[in-house]
Amino acid sequence: MSRLVEAIEKRNDFRQVRDFLSSKVTVNPENISHFAHPIVNFIFEEKPDYVIACDRGARLIGLATHMLYKELYGSFPTRDHSISFRKISRKIPTELVRDQIEEDIKKVLKLNKEPKVFILDDWMYSGKTKKWIEELIDNLSDGKATVLFGLMVGGGNRVDISGDRHSFAYCDKRNRDQERGVYYDSEMKPHRNESLRASLQYKRKISQKVKNFAREIRGKD
Repeated sequence: MSRLVEAIEKRNDFRQVRDFLSSKVTVNPENISHFAHPIVNFIFEEKPDYVIACDRGARLIGLATHMLYKELYGSFPTRDHSISFRKISRKIPTELVRDQIEEDIKKVLKLNKEPKVFILDDWMYSGKTKKWIEELIDNLSDGKATVLFGLMVGGGNRVDISGDRHSFAYCDKRNRDQERGVYYDSEMKPHRNESLRASLQYKRKISQKVKNFAREIRGKD
């Protein structure tokens, strides 16, 4: 706890203390519904036409969000009632990212001339990624799409909704392809992992915890 003591004694910065303690939180099947719940309510209010969960980081929060929405509100409000998982990162050449979402944007524009596109991620280190995604979608939609952002954790005023604005918690399976059940090749095309057992078990656990959480929420209404 030396960092905590240093924060208190040298800086007396209680925000730093709070963030230090929050950083010890691991997002897992037991608590992921708590992070998904504010995002689910935001989606219910905004009714986006298209939702992109940025793989790999947002795959699990994306799954939990979709599951919890169905439990609380029924059919997911996007045009195809689903969340799309896409590998979106500034570490990837823009052309490859553009190729992944171009057809999706074209399809949603045919259904709505001024669509809402919701981007879901685990967290963003800076506003540069947000601006980059906004510019990309603005270009693909000829300025017709409204882009909204949601993060599992962090974000502050940079995003429209966050599961926990003040936490730097991380997902316990964030960098393990076997639990996510998918990996990407050099062209950013997704492939199912050869061993699906761990992924299916993990998703079943999330599903059960989401159902339990939804029952608690409904019981309070």
